[in-house]
Amino acid sequence: MNTLIDKICFVSEANQPNYTTQFNKKIKSLPSWFDFSYYVSTDDPQSITNTYSKLKIFDIADLQKRTEETKKYEQIQRDSKLFKYPANIRRHIICKAFEDGFNYVVWNDCDVLLKTNEDKFLKEIQNFEINTIYTQNSVYSINKSSNQHPFAGCDRVLSDFNISDLKNRMKIHDGPTAIYYFDRDVQRKYIEAWDNITLYGYQNPYSYQRGAERPPAEVYAVTISDVDIKSLSRTQFLIKHDQSIKY
Repeated sequence: MNTLIDKICFVSEANQPNYTTQFNKKIKSLPSWFDFSYYVSTDDPQSITNTYSKLKIFDIADLQKRTEETKKYEQIQRDSKLFKYPANIRRHIICKAFEDGFNYVVWNDCDVLLKTNEDKFLKEIQNFEINTIYTQNSVYSINKSSNQHPFAGCDRVLSDFNISDLKNRMKIHDGPTAIYYFDRDVQRKYIEAWDNITLYGYQNPYSYQRGAERPPAEVYAVTISDVDIKSLSRTQFLIKHDQSIKY
């Protein structure tokens, strides 16, 4: 990987028919200047229309094999409701991009579209600070009460993982956009922590949905890995939520 473009990988997941359809529309609408690697995980690889030469399609069932202990909790039904959807499976496609050597892993939901140009995008990225997540969306930090979602129940979790001294640094991003810029050691540590806390969440009722939700799990990956979360310019992405396609 010799150029900045070669170090960047966009990643998404497109599970369930409504979201594979949305993802196909997204790929077809990529701007003409877009020349980045793109990874997508899906429960139905055949439904992804590969109209972009740098798009790689991964079967989520294959990616889940690296953590067999959580796979049984993370089965996706064709009509799984949003509140039962195992949102932490996004870590698998992020992990794949880390494993393949990318420095910048750009998570973006199926309904997130680029509204920038190549020069502006690369100019902002090359000024990033290492071991930081950049997001165009909200960033939540723990307050003194620590009872608010997604930090509710954190005292027990922190105690069980023997990291209570890290409580004051807990924060998490909202979700639709997140650019992970980590060194290799932090990449490994981050995914390992996310895997561990996801399994813990399924086995212990620390979260509203017993581990299915992403924020209450990923917040501990952020905390344990000691990474920062900072705001990304709001000129980069356009988020177009379509409530009608939710299950």
